[in-house]
Order: sequence, then structure tokens, then C-alpha cells
Amino acid sequence: MIPVGDALSSTPDNSENRAPLVLHHCPTCSLLQLQHHLKPSRIFNQTYPYFSSSIDSLVTRMDDLAAQLIAEYQPDPDRPIIEIASNDGYFLNHLARRGYRTLGIEPCVTQADIASAKGVPTINSFFNRALAQQIMAEHEKIQLIVANNVVAHVPDIHDFLAGIAMLLDPNGTAVVEFHHALPMIGERQFDTLYHQHIFYYSLTAFSQVLASHVMHVNRVERIAAYGGSLRVHFSHRAQADPSVQALIDTELATLTKATISQFAASFYTEPQALNQLVSEINLQGKRVAGYGAAAKASTLLAITELDLPKLAYIVDQNPAKHGLFMPATSLRIEPVERLKRQPVDYLIIFAWNYADEIMSDLAWFRAQGGRFVLPHPTLTVVD
Repeated sequence: MIPVGDALSSTPDNSENRAPLVLHHCPTCSLLQLQHHLKPSRIFNQTYPYFSSSIDSLVTRMDDLAAQLIAEYQPDPDRPIIEIASNDGYFLNHLARRGYRTLGIEPCVTQADIASAKGVPTINSFFNRALAQQIMAEHEKIQLIVANNVVAHVPDIHDFLAGIAMLLDPNGTAVVEFHHALPMIGERQFDTLYHQHIFYYSLTAFSQVLASHVMHVNRVERIAAYGGSLRVHFSHRAQADPSVQALIDTELATLTKATISQFAASFYTEPQALNQLVSEINLQGKRVAGYGAAAKASTLLAITELDLPKLAYIVDQNPAKHGLFMPATSLRIEPVERLKRQPVDYLIIFAWNYADEIMSDLAWFRAQGGRFVLPHPTLTVVD
């Protein structure tokens, strides 16, 4: 029973939002899937605290992606480019600045309102086949559809992909990003398991789901985001780059019952090593805090049972999280400036996928003798 990631609370030790976290693996198609999932509206609602524009490196990466997709696909500037799960307009804003029409689809009302205020037209809704039909009534077929880090969240993936197939121009392209199951299993990224992520896709599994909607992977990019992700380009056309089959072959050889079992075994042993390290630091009279009130932190804190007084607090850049408490803990989320007002000796980077950026921003912390603790890819203390 793990607290729901991002279900931050206004009171400490709120244990109401818990749910089973049970992962299943299909040896036939390599799909990893949670046995239990929450209704999306329970997570992605007016209290959802994730704002993409608060992460500078993500905004920069999306600027690069906008430039790449324009150069590669040369979409018609007069036809809208759609992003599904557009959050606060962090990606579409880059396209709008370049003179392209955009249309965002975002279920969280606060994020949708922020995007609209930026001048990015946004539909406040979950995407599905019914919404695709409504969009079709107002627009031509869409040449370019983007969906970053959303397909893993969608319980009815067939309804979702049917909507994309309906909207997508016969010569158009859809581009999606998702956390890749291969590094998750191989590098034991156990804290990337949380209730928002219902599916943990390999290219093998995602290709088979697409095939049931007569869509085909044309190209795949392996990118560093979130500890290892895929950027998949697909369309109605069967024109696969050789790299597609090469990656599928690698997955089939690697995502075996043995590697899945090794991942399962690490789910408790490696977090307990972090707990032991924090205990040893405390025994030396040193203070420890955390950085990054992300969903992955909820999973890791629950497994390690780290809380007050072992950790003093958690800091985060996102003002929407300040003053709230990590799920089922007494750990209050503070602004990063808290590190200066109430110094600590060690800082655990729970948002380890942004570790380089965080450590660069906190060079002053290191200069004052502070040390960083990285849970991944291996538990490491950085002086």
C-alpha cells in the first residue's frame, strides 16, 4: 500500500490516499502494467501540483523538440499542431512563438487556464475518441500530434489511440514520449513506479498496441529524459527505420523473467540501503533534507520509511507545493531558499533525473561543505 504520488496534503501524516502498487509483466508482449489503477480524475484534477514550466531544463528541451519537429515534418503553419496533455503550455508556447497554430488538450483546469492565459488555446478535457470527433467537426485532419509523458497514464489506451488515428492526417505523424521499460528494469529505477503510471512500455509492447489501430512506428529515439525514455514517431504509413527492429530485438533479449525478478528483489533492498545511510549520517550529528517533491519521492519515502526526524524537510522549486506535506509523512515542502535559512549537511536528490541541473544550481551549497546523496543509478554521496 503506497501513498498516491503527487497527492500532497495540507496536514501531516495524512494516510487517506493510499492504494496497492502491484506490477505485472506479460512475457508475450513485454508490457509492464499495474494491477490496480486509480480513476484519472482522482489524480489529474484542480489540485494536481505539477507545472512543467517550473522545470527550466524541460522547457529548454521542448524548445529543441519544437525546432526538430518543424525541420523534420514542415507542418502547415495554418493548420493546428495538437499536443495531448499540454500542461501549462510549456511546449506549444515554443511553436506559437514560431508562428504556428496550436491546440492544447489538458484535463487539469489550473494548468489549462495558465496555458490559455499565455495565448495557447487549450481544451480542458481528457483526450479520447469522443473528443477527437468534436475536434474533427471544427478542424481539418491534423498533420502533427504530440503527446509527451501521457500514454503511460491512460487506462483505456485503445480509446486514446483510436482518437489519434481518427485525427491524424494520412500523411501526418504523431510523436509521443514515455519512460522506457528497459532502463527502468535494467537500472532498477523502482521509484518510477507510482499510480499515475499505469503502463510501463517497451517499444515491443507499444508497437503491438499501435498495430491494433493500423498505425506503425516509423522511427524511435532513445533520450535521456526521466532516466531513459523513448520518443516514438508513428503514423498510418508502414515505413520503419531499421533502428525500430533493432531496439525491439534488444528488448526481447533483455526484458526476461530473470531480469524482472532481479528488479523485484531490488524494490526493498536498495531503498533500505538509503535508509541505513541516512541513519548513519544522523548518528554523526549531521542533518539531512531532500530535494524534489516528485511522485517518485512518494514511492521512495514509503519504501524507506524515511520521515521526521531523520529528514528535516523537502525543498522544491514549484511554489504550488510549498507549505504542503509529502503524502503520509510529516515532511513539509519548503522553498529552496530554506536551505540557506536552516542549513543541512546532506541533501538527497529525490528528483535524480535532474541531478546535474540541481547540483549546478546549488553550487553554493557544495561550496559551503554540503554533500549530495543520489539514489540512482547507484546510491552515491557526492562531495
